[in-house]
Amino acid sequence: MSCLAPYTETVAEDCIAARAELAGRFSQQLPDLGISRSFSLPRARLELAGGYSIAQIHVATTAVRSGGEEGYIGIAGEAIVPAFQLIELRVEHRGFLAGVGLVDDPWIVAAERGWLRAVAPSFGEEAGWMNRSDLGLWVGYRRGPLVVRADLSSGEGSFLRERNEEKNLSGSLWLRPIPALAFAVYGRQGFTGLQAVSSHRVGGQVHAFLGEENGVQLGLEVLKAWGVDGEERREPLGGSLWAVGAPWGPLQVFARGDLASEELGEEKATSGSLRVGGGVAFGPARLLGGWEYRWAGEDVAVAAGAGDSTDMNVFYVQLDVDLRWEKP
Repeated sequence: MSCLAPYTETVAEDCIAARAELAGRFSQQLPDLGISRSFSLPRARLELAGGYSIAQIHVATTAVRSGGEEGYIGIAGEAIVPAFQLIELRVEHRGFLAGVGLVDDPWIVAAERGWLRAVAPSFGEEAGWMNRSDLGLWVGYRRGPLVVRADLSSGEGSFLRERNEEKNLSGSLWLRPIPALAFAVYGRQGFTGLQAVSSHRVGGQVHAFLGEENGVQLGLEVLKAWGVDGEERREPLGGSLWAVGAPWGPLQVFARGDLASEELGEEKATSGSLRVGGGVAFGPARLLGGWEYRWAGEDVAVAAGAGDSTDMNVFYVQLDVDLRWEKP
């Protein structure tokens, strides 16, 4: 048990812990379009957690570019600033669970199990279909390998205040019948924006854990959305298949493929990406190199007015570190 454990696991009692994750990347994009942004921080997160008796507090901050990546109105120019990602009070007693505050999204918590978050967000978060956290509350119940949870939240995510009178209501299930296999199911009736535009979601995940600590982990994520980016007419379907392994000592390898499709008027828009890479871990640090191929078919480009298909290759090298400290 750990003080930093997600809701799907039993959290250690009477503990205090800290975790710092940082990843710095240099990348080259081909073709090189617009202003080069070769240097980036794909991961910069600090989490603190403490527990006493049946209660735990989790607080996490992440680094964000003020003004956004495309904006010019920020803080002290467009400085990188810390933003709260998680401010959550959890309670657990005899299998009953509850949480309130700026709380974790259960779909993303499940999707990140085993995947290298320092390389890229999980599919739903990266596509912009899911928010990493949201203001709200949740209740749940754990019995053996099964965890069920119901959430009531604002629907605007961690960076926006409430925009309408509606609330998001979601339900999720996490089941790990054997140590090597886990399933997640999720459904949400949601609304977002000033006009309370529909933002419904349904999805499922499968995770396989093959071998011990240095084995291979596999994941499959499939997500259906009704309403994206405030556009109710958008109803995309997408998914991700990935594998992460460290079968040869300190050497680590990963691969992931994403695919999304939706109807835009009379056009069917499809897009996707492929990632492969590997590196060497030394203690809590890791040096990685990778290649990412992103594509959008002619149907996507035509719908956007470009007229041609778009393909992009990204080559990168990054150094990341994951430091943890915990005291029972």
